[in-house]
Amino acid sequence: MPLSKYKNVVFDKASNYEFHQLAESDALIKTFTFLLMIMKNIFDDYIFFIFACGNPKIEPDSLYIHSNKKKVLLYISEESGIIPFNISQYYHAIFKAYLKTDTIGLNNIFNFPLCCVKNVPALSVLPLINRKYSVFFSGNLNINRVNFYLSLLSSNIPTIPNFFIRLSIARQLLVISKSNFDSRFSNAYIHFTKGFMQGLSTIDYGHFIANSKIVLCPSGLSSSECFRHYEAMRAGCIIISEKLPDTYFYQNSPIIQVHHWRDGLRKVAELLENPIEMERLGDLTKKWWVERCSEEATAQFVFDKLTSMMTNSKTIESHT
Repeated sequence: MPLSKYKNVVFDKASNYEFHQLAESDALIKTFTFLLMIMKNIFDDYIFFIFACGNPKIEPDSLYIHSNKKKVLLYISEESGIIPFNISQYYHAIFKAYLKTDTIGLNNIFNFPLCCVKNVPALSVLPLINRKYSVFFSGNLNINRVNFYLSLLSSNIPTIPNFFIRLSIARQLLVISKSNFDSRFSNAYIHFTKGFMQGLSTIDYGHFIANSKIVLCPSGLSSSECFRHYEAMRAGCIIISEKLPDTYFYQNSPIIQVHHWRDGLRKVAELLENPIEMERLGDLTKKWWVERCSEEATAQFVFDKLTSMMTNSKTIESHT
């Protein structure tokens, strides 16, 4: 279903990418499909702009577009977590991915989830007991994953100096020396790749996620949040992650968050000895996905925020 189906949903011309190139394109279309169903007739009271740009210095083109409809900006791809105070006055509301907090200081800027990557299939959710792999990770060794790598190598290796972490050649040598950690846990698939997008195909990746009990989610290059969290949630996996932002999409979630991967790997070992607890956590994760982070839940979140703004506006008017 193309984005052009919605006359009031526009891809911002200042974006770094074409819409079809976005990892989130399918999820965004699904979100708008649900949003139209929820909002019904008032959907046409708004005009939605999707701005996908990793450079916070670039302004969206829609900033200068005048409309009789209420302008809403969905701001994705910018991973530093900056709050777009400088453009908030030009929009009725802004929903931005990668924000670090829900406490913004303005009443028209809200969080937005990362979504799932297109072409990673949403397969049937198997009971954890029927899944082939106990633990899964496949990804590159970026600068933020060295301590994750070393914790897998040995729990006794200390944190290495930052100057070594920053050397790309040093990380490449680590992967060349050892990239496969399947033996760390029974029936595990834990592989480091030679670089970004150089591992499993999206189809194979989706099958591994769907057939894994525990998914390890180390930090991405710029943020502790990554698409892997959402794909694992959708599949009802147990997720072990570095600390995530204290926002609506993660507050009180069943995601197990750790300060250090030594603690995370110890938790993996404990869980593998407790299948009842694993099944409970898997069920909670799937429920969290459905109620908090799915495309339908995201549409409801957007609608609730827009509705609350309308309610607040009417309250202010009644007191003036």
